[in-house]
Amino acid sequence: MKIYTAQIGAVVVAKLFGEIDTVDTEGLGEALAEIVAAAPPGLVLDFAEVRYIASMGLALLLQTARDLRNARSTLVIAAVTPAVKTVLDTVHLGAVISIETTVDAALRRITATHPAVALEPVA
Repeated sequence: MKIYTAQIGAVVVAKLFGEIDTVDTEGLGEALAEIVAAAPPGLVLDFAEVRYIASMGLALLLQTARDLRNARSTLVIAAVTPAVKTVLDTVHLGAVISIETTVDAALRRITATHPAVALEPVA
């Protein structure tokens, strides 16, 4: 599992690569905890390159969403591959965490939730 982050205005976009399995969940959890600690108004997880997610990964997503909500922030998952979308739909994750078809749609969702968030790139 690889994770690359970028900041668009105040929103963090994290692009994930690979599989979110039992082995990779710990490292991803540490990376997400660092992002949550920085308290951005929004976090977009770009799943376009995620091929698989295990139950530990689902639990991590729920914990991250809870932590961000407690910090008055928003988590949105974007660009989910068909195989991973099947898993997310099976467990009804979309009822708890917003899932959008593109990163741009996810960013729009965050600005709708937090109207004061500017999306201009940070210099």
